[in-house]
Amino acid sequence: MNSNPLERAEAGDAGAMLQLASVSGVAERARWLLHAAQAENAEALALLPAAKAELEVAARAGDVDCQNVLGGVLLAWDEDPAAAAVWFRKAAEGGNNEARRSLGYLLIEGAGVAKDVVAAEELFRAAAGEGDVIAQYNLAILLLDELGRPDVRDEALSLLESAARGGVDEAAVRLGDELDAAGDANGAHRWYEAAAHAGNTDAMFAVASRYRDGIGVAVDRSQAVRWFLDMLVAHRFEGIHEIFAMGESVSDEEISRGGRIGGRLAEAEKLVEMRNAPSS
Repeated sequence: MNSNPLERAEAGDAGAMLQLASVSGVAERARWLLHAAQAENAEALALLPAAKAELEVAARAGDVDCQNVLGGVLLAWDEDPAAAAVWFRKAAEGGNNEARRSLGYLLIEGAGVAKDVVAAEELFRAAAGEGDVIAQYNLAILLLDELGRPDVRDEALSLLESAARGGVDEAAVRLGDELDAAGDANGAHRWYEAAAHAGNTDAMFAVASRYRDGIGVAVDRSQAVRWFLDMLVAHRFEGIHEIFAMGESVSDEEISRGGRIGGRLAEAEKLVEMRNAPSS
C-alpha cells in the first residue's frame, strides 16, 4: 500500500486529502477540503464552510494564494463564476499564475465576466512567460482555436512543445495532431507516444493504431497490442475490440508479447484463450 499521502491524495484518496488538510496552511487546507468534498466525503463537507470563512479572512487581508483558492472554491463549489472572477483578478494582479489561467478561462467563456479573448491572451502570456506550462498550453490552444491566426502557428507549436516537455500530456497530443495534419507522421507519432507513456489514453489509442497500420513508424503488432491493452488503466475497452478486429493479421505470440511488454500478460493470454475457444 502506498504510504505517501500526497500521492494517494492526487490519486483521489479522500482520506489522504483530509490528512493533508489537517497539516496544511489556510490556502492548501481549503484546497484539499474542496477536493475531498467534491468526492462527497462527509467530513470534508462538514469542514469546508469554516475553511472557506478562514480563507476569505486571509484573502481580504491580501494573501494572494488565499485569494486564488477562494476563487476556486467559489467557482467549483458555490458555482458563482462572477464572485470567483473578483478574487481571481485580485490574485492575478498579485502575480499568481494559476489565478491568471483561471481568470483567462472565465474571460474566454464569458462566465461571470464579459467575454474578452484579448484580455485572456494577455493573462496566459503573462503566466506562460514565467514558465507556467499549463498557461503555455492554454495560450497555444487560444491561438490555434479561438483566435485562428495562421501567423502565430509557429509560436503555438513552440508553446505546445514546451508544455509537452513540461509534462502536459494534452499538449503532446495536440502537438501530435498538428504535426499529423501537416504531414509529419514521424513527428506526430513521437509526441503521441510521449503522451501515451504519460498515461493519456487517447494517445495510447493513437499510438496503437499507428503501430498496427505502420503510420509514422514501422508496423509492430505487439506494440499495437501493448498500447491497446494499456487503455484498460482507465477502464477503456475500445482497445480490446481493436485487438479482436485485427483478426488473423496478429498472431497469438504477438498478442502475448504485447502483454508482456506492457505488464498485462494475464489479460493478453485471456484474449488468446477467448479467440481460440471453439465456437458453439
